[in-house]
Amino acid sequence: MPEEFQKKRGRDKLVYISVVVIILLVIFSLFALKQSKKGEELSGAVASALQGSEGSNGAGGEGATTSTIKSSATTTFKPVVLATPSDIIKAIVELRQQSNANEFIEVARLVTYLDDQFTAGNIDPGSWQPVLNCVYDKCTDSEYASLIDDYVRQNPSNNKFKLTSQIVNLYNLWYGRNIIQLSKDITTVDGMVTAMNNAKVSEKWKAISSCKITGTSCSDFPDKIFDMILAINAA
Repeated sequence: MPEEFQKKRGRDKLVYISVVVIILLVIFSLFALKQSKKGEELSGAVASALQGSEGSNGAGGEGATTSTIKSSATTTFKPVVLATPSDIIKAIVELRQQSNANEFIEVARLVTYLDDQFTAGNIDPGSWQPVLNCVYDKCTDSEYASLIDDYVRQNPSNNKFKLTSQIVNLYNLWYGRNIIQLSKDITTVDGMVTAMNNAKVSEKWKAISSCKITGTSCSDFPDKIFDMILAINAA
C-alpha cells in the first residue's frame, strides 16, 4: 500500500511538472509572438519613413532646400539703390578727406558704396582704379579730381557737370602754368557761374578767383576747388 501510494505521488508530481512546463512554453511563445509583431511594426514604420523621405527628396525635398537658400539669398542681398549724381560726387570728395585723415573704416565704407554705385549704374570712370590703388595710402588731389571729371563726363549735357569739368580743368591748368589756356578757362568758368546765378557757387568762385596764380597765397587751393565742386552739384 505505501509503495502504491509512492508511485501515485510520483506520477502526480510528473504531471504537475509537465503542466508547469507546458504553461511556461505557452507564455514564452506568446511573448515571442508579441515581440515579433512589434519588430514587424517597427520595421514597417522605418521603411515607411524612408520611403516618405525619398519621396520628399524626389518631389522637391532637395529642391525645397535649394529654394529656401535662394529665397534667403534674395532677401539678404538687396538691389543697390542708385544715388543721385550729387551724392556720388559728395562721396568722392568725402573719400579724399577720409583717406587723407587715415580713417580707414570710413574709407572702406566709401569705397564699397562708390564701387556698388558704379557697378549698378553701369558707369566706368577710367580713373576709379588708380584711386583704388592709392586710397589706403595717399592719393594726390589730381587723382580725385580726375575721378570726378571722368564721372561727370558720362553725362556731358548736364550744365552742372559741364561747369564741374571746367573747374577740374582749371585746377589742372593752375599748376601747369599754361597762362593762355588758363586765362581762357577762367573766363569760361566766370561766365558759367554768372549764368548759374547761385549765391553759394558764386561765393566759392570768389574764394578761388581771389587766389594769386603765382606765389603761395592759396596753400588750400585744392580744398577751394573741391568745395566749389560740392557747391555746384548741390545747387
